[in-house]
Amino acid sequence: MIHRTALGDSPTDDQAIAADDVARLIAEESRPAPAGRPWVAINMVTSLDGGTATAAGVSGDLGDDVDTLVFAALRSVADVVLAGSATVTAERYRPPRADPERAEARTARGQQPMPRIAVVSNAGDIDLDLPLFTATDRSSRPIVLVASGRIEKSRRERLAEVADVHDAGDEAVDPERALAVLAEAAGARIVLCEGGPTLNGLLLAADLVDEWCLTLGPHLVGGDSARAAHGPGIDPPSAFALHRLWRHDDELLLRYVRRR
Repeated sequence: MIHRTALGDSPTDDQAIAADDVARLIAEESRPAPAGRPWVAINMVTSLDGGTATAAGVSGDLGDDVDTLVFAALRSVADVVLAGSATVTAERYRPPRADPERAEARTARGQQPMPRIAVVSNAGDIDLDLPLFTATDRSSRPIVLVASGRIEKSRRERLAEVADVHDAGDEAVDPERALAVLAEAAGARIVLCEGGPTLNGLLLAADLVDEWCLTLGPHLVGGDSARAAHGPGIDPPSAFALHRLWRHDDELLLRYVRRR
């Protein structure tokens, strides 16, 4: 059973919620697009000691079935799912799954039936044998955001056979330009970023993160796993407010929204 803790001046005792309600509750959360760009949410799962991956190099073992429900529900409200090429490769990304019920709900909200997947890869050097590129049709073609000064012509041509390729920077993909491209090319009003830490850090440094969703798994992994974000330091630190606190067994599922 999932337990929801009420937030505010007079929090109540834990309220039990059914797994079937997870998608509806997340869809009802407010995500207004800021002026000039999409709303940006980041969703990550970490261990108690801050690791984003197990010794096998993937994050899947850190969360449980409810984390998987939240993961799918967040994807269901996003117009675009954004990830770095290393994350897409390590997690073996596939095209979004067609779920008739969720597709109908998305259409009712004025969204496309499925979100688009967008990959950040400065030089376009991503494995094109991934299911994301091989198990897709025209309606779910991924987007690849590249740096015009880094990608070779032949590589761009090869990418264009399986994806929509867009320049989003000169020597490196610029996060603001990337969001502008996603708004124009995919009509994105909500962008869900799934990492990795370098991409998260770029978005944080540019103060483009509106929402941070974190699953805190009850594990210690040690090793040299990266933090959920790394890159330029932020001074002063960005302030976020807690908007959701769910507990499932020993796992916490948290939603923070940027204070602006």
